[in-house]
Amino acid sequence: EYYGATALKKIREKAYGIPLTHPKSAEGLLYVARNMVRELLNGEKYVVGMIGSSVAAAHDNCHYDGYDRQVVRFLSPIWKAAGSDFEFRNAGEGGACGDNHRNQVYCIQHMVGNDIDLLTYSWTYFEGKTRGFVEHEKVLRWALMLDKSPATYLFSAGQGKKEDKHNCFADSNNQKLLQMYGSKYGFQAHCLEGALYQFEGYPGKKWGKVGYGMHNITRYGENDPNLSEERKTSLGVVWRNWHPGPLGFEVASDLFAHLHTSALKQALRFIASKSQEISRAPLFADFKEFSMPVMASSLPVPAFADPAEVTNDAPPGCLNLEKPTFGYHTVSIVPPTDDLSPYAGQIKGPDDGGWRLGFDNREAKKLVPKEEKYLPQCAHLDGCGYVRSQSSNTGWLVIKLPKMDVGRVLLCVMKPTSPDSFIKNDQLEVTFDGKVLDRSTFENYPKKSKCVMVLKSFPESVNDSGGHLYLGVRLLNETLDAANGVTLTHIIAL
Repeated sequence: EYYGATALKKIREKAYGIPLTHPKSAEGLLYVARNMVRELLNGEKYVVGMIGSSVAAAHDNCHYDGYDRQVVRFLSPIWKAAGSDFEFRNAGEGGACGDNHRNQVYCIQHMVGNDIDLLTYSWTYFEGKTRGFVEHEKVLRWALMLDKSPATYLFSAGQGKKEDKHNCFADSNNQKLLQMYGSKYGFQAHCLEGALYQFEGYPGKKWGKVGYGMHNITRYGENDPNLSEERKTSLGVVWRNWHPGPLGFEVASDLFAHLHTSALKQALRFIASKSQEISRAPLFADFKEFSMPVMASSLPVPAFADPAEVTNDAPPGCLNLEKPTFGYHTVSIVPPTDDLSPYAGQIKGPDDGGWRLGFDNREAKKLVPKEEKYLPQCAHLDGCGYVRSQSSNTGWLVIKLPKMDVGRVLLCVMKPTSPDSFIKNDQLEVTFDGKVLDRSTFENYPKKSKCVMVLKSFPESVNDSGGHLYLGVRLLNETLDAANGVTLTHIIAL
């Protein structure tokens, strides 16, 4: 009723990667319903995790009006009525830290947690003409290796056109991925402008414009008599500086909610049909398929991603020093008190002149509309975290690595460090398993990311069967300017 039958029919056809009128969409929803059945029967909350850019972080808006918050307010009452609960973990990160889709996909386990039921990804503004299909395959496969084998949903703020045809992730490479992983593993996509163009009067991206032809304010704004005029106007904005405004995010969150409630209906129907066979106390009994993890060997041969990276039964290990994060980091910085590391006695703590940990969220604080900065619910969650050194006096930064399959290690940097300056820095020493790594082998990887691959694969002499090798980083000169120091934000291990 809210959007009208005519517009909704067009949205179902035009605003999703797999049109909801296609049989493969219904098959994919059955996979998504799998985790819903498990959480409903166990009385546990259903968890969505999100990684993405400033669109995910709701920059240029009050955070309360962002995609994730609107999804939570819509779906939480439904899950509570069903006897469970709903959580949305938003690890969206703005542009101040230099991230893009190429590096962030490696860190889903630390960013959103190993226990999520569904992963949402929104980096499409950064993907350009490539449409991000390599990263899409990486992230959806790595998500399937998490404990609950969650499906992945892509969210794009754009990818809609006036022409009467399907434009949501309609390029041949993403359509291939949707065909490969959509029906069996729930992979799907939704596109905001794919929906907005179905309304008469939508003019395209016009910054600050109120309304899109059908509605001029969000549902919650329309029903709140206590709002100021400034706040009411704000809640009707569709676009702000390439970011959706509150009304744009309402449409986007409704696209997600439409998928989610369709899958939830399937889950509830299944439970109702088996009500005589399932006891709430034991876990599934005759329904083992709901607790069986997906194994890498059961997935299709990767179409675009490096097989060395995406055919293992675990996602990459990562330490992401930025915020927010919701999961466990399998990579860790070794403290001075660790006497078991090969660098024992050579590590200084931050309070003793060692490598310094820092956090900076000044940029995110700026990205709230002036008239809404006073509202406590408007503060953004994200900020840049890092570890930094400009002198040999700080000693070693020692990193404990998890058990690895490939032996690949990436160090990701932040301004004033760049991948190029890191590679060319002759005052920098990196060691692995006690041996100095040859700086001439370092390379910017993934290309056009902020990361440097310092180790591509295990040296022949190294055996990682026992797990936990160590990487050491230090500077060799006592005084270096900021450009020749090192600032790290992520350590990634595969």
